[in-house]
Amino acid sequence: GEKSKSGKVLKSADEKWRIYNADMHEQLGSKLLSEVSRLDVAKLIDAKKSKAPIGANRLYTHMNQFWGWCVGAGYAQTELETNVMQHIEKPASENVRERYLSDEEIKLFLANVHHAGSAANHLKTLLYTGMRLREPLRCTFGAIDGERLRVPDTKNGLDFVVYLSP
Repeated sequence: GEKSKSGKVLKSADEKWRIYNADMHEQLGSKLLSEVSRLDVAKLIDAKKSKAPIGANRLYTHMNQFWGWCVGAGYAQTELETNVMQHIEKPASENVRERYLSDEEIKLFLANVHHAGSAANHLKTLLYTGMRLREPLRCTFGAIDGERLRVPDTKNGLDFVVYLSP
């Protein structure tokens, strides 16, 4: 995949190419940017919505970012005056999913976590705190305030507070 200046693989770039190839290329690939109309993108998003509403949201987001760039920071390259995404609304509402382990799943996990060897304590920390895989690795002792641990820069951009117990 595409890499950043620091050499890290840009997962978002790979996802943008996947969306472009799967959802946009056939309908828009032969057009110049200046030939793409608001009706073109509206039809494209509506067609995706009928098959995959959440996928239509991803398509909408990527197209909105792209055309915003075209008329903003990328204007010198594109010379586009109009954002064709203007006045097009996000196609579908999304529900936030919450997933909890059942008591049986927790018992099974704890009975078998020792098979993870040196990672067992890390995995138990994730279970007990609800943190994501790499979040404990970003924590410092300075992030502990009494019985609370403030995890910086989580996936949603908000601090995550973990209440600590003995």
